[in-house]
Amino acid sequence: MPFSFANPSEPSLPLRLVAAAAADAALAALSPPEHAWAKAAEFGGKLGQLCILPGPDGAPSGALFGLGDAG
Repeated sequence: MPFSFANPSEPSLPLRLVAAAAADAALAALSPPEHAWAKAAEFGGKLGQLCILPGPDGAPSGALFGLGDAG
């Protein structure tokens, strides 16, 4: 049975799991507004760190979750 967080037939948003060592690369892959938001929130991939990303309309577009050094 495949693992999933949400029912695939329902709308969902991406949850990106980010190791601390990969945080710069992960932020570079975001859209410019998302990147600016994550930088302003000082997201660095620390263990348990969460950053909800804003979409163009201000509603959430996804999230980043830090895995720390173990990721």
